[in-house]
Amino acid sequence: ELLEVPSPRAVQGASLLPLARGARLNLMALSESWFPRFHYGWSELQAIQDERFKLIRAPRRELYDLSRDPLETRDLAATDPGRVATLERALEEMIAASGGGGTPKVPDAVDSETAERLEALGYIGGSVSARHLEDRPRGDPKDKIQLYNLLKQASTASAAGRFEEAITKARQALGSDPEILEGYMLLGNFLKKAERDAEAIAAYKQALALDPEHRESLFRLALAYKDQGRLK
Repeated sequence: ELLEVPSPRAVQGASLLPLARGARLNLMALSESWFPRFHYGWSELQAIQDERFKLIRAPRRELYDLSRDPLETRDLAATDPGRVATLERALEEMIAASGGGGTPKVPDAVDSETAERLEALGYIGGSVSARHLEDRPRGDPKDKIQLYNLLKQASTASAAGRFEEAITKARQALGSDPEILEGYMLLGNFLKKAERDAEAIAAYKQALALDPEHRESLFRLALAYKDQGRLK
């Protein structure tokens, strides 16, 4: 804009030059995370915020007044449905303008050792399957945070060689939510490391009972069979 050069069509940004001239810009910020959906089967999260308010789109919407409540401790969604609707329309428009409509491309696969280290650090789960891409009612991540923490603690324990602790924590999480497909895969991995092969095979089969196309579980099951000499 300073050089009076037209912006390329692909550029989605807005000029900030008016700010340098003392003007105000009512800019919106978009954020989202598909991690809960791709790795645990829960709902994705999307959010939009302006200079004052922030809307989080989840199974239960959340609205916060950031100027008065910067730590987001008081949810105003129930008492201000009009603002929720306005911000949700703005969120839809912003997603459409950025070409982000629909479900994002699934993450690329990585080797199992790298996956476990990244899992222990909190970056990824296992592979993404067609089941994760289905449009259906899903759990709200804010209701599942304790289960998320349990599975992260389990992966950390496994990476440190504390396999029994990892197994216990994974089973705790699955006891509360038996639909966490990758929880069974992780449990199978922990049992395999503890040399409890028959139980590991059973865990992988439980994952595949939820989703017969879950590639990571299929591959881990194949490796478990190979280690037992069941090559066919």
